[in-house]
Amino acid sequence: MSRSDAIDAADAQGRFLDENEYQAVAGRFQQAIVDLKAAKELAEQADVMSEQGRLFMVGQSQKQPDGSPADAEKKDDGQYANEITQYLRLLSYCLVAGNTGPLDDYVSFAPDNTRPSVVISRQGLNDGVDMLRYIKTYGGLSPETVKAVGRYVDYFIERIQTHAASSGIMLSPSNKLTSTVTTDDLQRDPLRYLQQVEAGETLVISKFDRPIAELKPVDDNHKLRPFGLCSGEFVVPDDFDDPLPENLLTAFEGQ
Repeated sequence: MSRSDAIDAADAQGRFLDENEYQAVAGRFQQAIVDLKAAKELAEQADVMSEQGRLFMVGQSQKQPDGSPADAEKKDDGQYANEITQYLRLLSYCLVAGNTGPLDDYVSFAPDNTRPSVVISRQGLNDGVDMLRYIKTYGGLSPETVKAVGRYVDYFIERIQTHAASSGIMLSPSNKLTSTVTTDDLQRDPLRYLQQVEAGETLVISKFDRPIAELKPVDDNHKLRPFGLCSGEFVVPDDFDDPLPENLLTAFEGQ
């Protein structure tokens, strides 16, 4: 509960804040202190994280799995470092603000001339998810900062995945949007969930809180097997269609 929510609730009933509301607001203040420390730590670690992230992304670009869409934009090392720095800066803004406003205000998926923004191109969506996951798993941050940053990294990744799914953009298999639905949800509205899968989303189906199946889009990137793969590897003998020898026929018939 935010401070304004607590005040609005009390004011609507013409009363002072109750103990639960005081505790909720106090919790927000305590979280704000943690978030500010995390924002400061991100700023202090930004140069090291950008450099190590650059090396990580170069490695990612060199091991693109078969059948997954590679980013069409060929980036140099400096571009990777600059983009990771941008993401770190936006995440630190969210920590200071205490909400996702900076991401919502400054990140777009198309150029916007009305305000400065971080533009994630159609080709850069996979890179964006990979960079954010690198930030979340970076080992040089304190546990408190990892937890604080993780909330906004998860939100940021979900924004990219949702945009890709709604726009029909195929992400790499490891970067696609995954949601969990229950068997009851699927029975109530199967068409809705099939449309989500058709848009590129993967659904994990659970029963009694236990995953039991996965529903995913058909991979249409597989190429048809070409004819003549084994050309010249062997020669069909002239007697290939001749009747089998009498002893083999007898063995097949169990005599």
